[in-house]
Amino acid sequence: MINHQKGIDMGELTRHDIMKIFRDRQDKFVYYIMGLNVAAIGFTLSKTYDIKSFNWNHLFLGFALLAWLLSIFSAFRWIQTEFSGMRLDMHQYDISAGVIDEWFEEGIAPDEFKNELIKTIQEDMAKKSARSERNYKGKLILFIVGIVMFIIWRILDITDLMK
Repeated sequence: MINHQKGIDMGELTRHDIMKIFRDRQDKFVYYIMGLNVAAIGFTLSKTYDIKSFNWNHLFLGFALLAWLLSIFSAFRWIQTEFSGMRLDMHQYDISAGVIDEWFEEGIAPDEFKNELIKTIQEDMAKKSARSERNYKGKLILFIVGIVMFIIWRILDITDLMK
């Protein structure tokens, strides 16, 4: 399979290279959705500057804004969780490579302790991974919910229903 963006034959890449490309694209997608959330909030606020009184259909607009704000929050949580997971990944790599001077003055520990430490880190990494997945999905769902709520508000606003 050819990567059309860079003209790279994907068959030549190692698993590490593919994961690196995947992570890079995933990061870009998260930032793209965050930007769309901010743009949607700005667009919505610019369309509502002339609203003089509260109508029941404005609840949908409020839900849309809330969903977009929560989507941004979820994206930031995803980024923070990913950074935390990378730190745990580095600790696991260091321990496996025998570099554990952060925990011991001499930098020497019994192999069984290294294995227990790696096991503990892997458990933490599994929790971080699950949290990261929830935040990633939540960000997308909340973004879409915001769009749907905005469309409902706009339809109700145009048709003068619920006023």
